[in-house]
Amino acid sequence: MKLSTANRYRTVSLNAGGFRKLAVTKPINDKGKEKKQQVNPALRLPVSVMHYNMMKKNMLISLFLFTTFNIYCQVQPNDMYDAMNQILEINNVNTLSKNAKPLVIKSPSQNEFLKWCISTGNERINSSQIDSLFLMQQITDCQNFKWDKNKLTKKVKLKNKSTHYFTIPLFLNKDKDLIIVFHQEYGGPLAGQGTFELYRKVSNLWKLINISVEWVS
Repeated sequence: MKLSTANRYRTVSLNAGGFRKLAVTKPINDKGKEKKQQVNPALRLPVSVMHYNMMKKNMLISLFLFTTFNIYCQVQPNDMYDAMNQILEINNVNTLSKNAKPLVIKSPSQNEFLKWCISTGNERINSSQIDSLFLMQQITDCQNFKWDKNKLTKKVKLKNKSTHYFTIPLFLNKDKDLIIVFHQEYGGPLAGQGTFELYRKVSNLWKLINISVEWVS
């Protein structure tokens, strides 16, 4: 069977503006046998439509996972209030100053309390458990903060000036299983103290593991 010149090639659209020639069997003068004509590799498209769509899908999935991971790692208000409500319960606090600020930490490696927790504390922590950039970002983000009474345990009352003052809990790492706070308790000129407190999260419960008294009156 002879193929006309017009039927020797067929074209199939692969994508917008691209075509690929497909080889078909054509007779040649070689003892009546038929051979397939080879297609020049340069004429083939490097990526098919299916391959392109798969790449696009994988990129979207990677972007979604990256965004989700970042959101998960960020400290959310619920994280802070969950920790704070348990801290208030541990310290038997009924009144709380409504204003709060993060600890002033220029560098975690130079903070005396954290250095003590690593080297001497009752329950030592590893320096690898402290993510300095993550910690410093929280300090930057929480400069103007006020406690929301609707998110605190019901028995706690907020006041402009209270016996108890807590800094905002700072999470030491993205696992969010260690926090540091400064707790100031003032009942008069001769009845006050300020303490650094380190808490560890175990089975969704915060446990006080290290405490250091900074001042007493």
